[in-house]
Amino acid sequence: MAMTGDTLPVLGAVGCVAVLAANAEELAKLPQPVLIQLGACLAVLLGLMLLSSFGGAKKAAPSRYPATEWPLPLDEGNPRAGYPVYDQKDATKSFVKVCDKLIEECTRDLHKSHELPEKEKKWLVDMLEYNVKGGKMNRGLMVVVSGELILKSKGLPVTSDELTKLAVLGWCIEW
Repeated sequence: MAMTGDTLPVLGAVGCVAVLAANAEELAKLPQPVLIQLGACLAVLLGLMLLSSFGGAKKAAPSRYPATEWPLPLDEGNPRAGYPVYDQKDATKSFVKVCDKLIEECTRDLHKSHELPEKEKKWLVDMLEYNVKGGKMNRGLMVVVSGELILKSKGLPVTSDELTKLAVLGWCIEW
């Protein structure tokens, strides 16, 4: 007999009854309230088994994945279209500009998706500005520098779009 999701509960119940039957002498020594509770548990288990075997408890495939599903439609096209041009001569300033854009993107639709009032949204923006951009940003900037060196070593062009992608990854480390 093939093991399926429907047969496993049946085997579990049969095993439970077999264990109880094998220990009938010990069961007889238990107080009556305990035996009543044990019987009630077996009745519930049997009832659940019957419901699942008659199709009353079919499992539906999940239709939503909240961790990866955004509740609002996403913009089509290049997701970095509105990002500032990444200037290699002033890497820190460009890196901070990417952070500004990320904060704006993260907080833009909060009033729609989470019914967040404007006052709380402003507090969240201020908190991100203060806590995220306040350091030396060494780790994040090293992501950009390292990525640039890797691209050059492979003979690939180092474009503003590539540097922006690296800066976004760098901010993932900083946040």
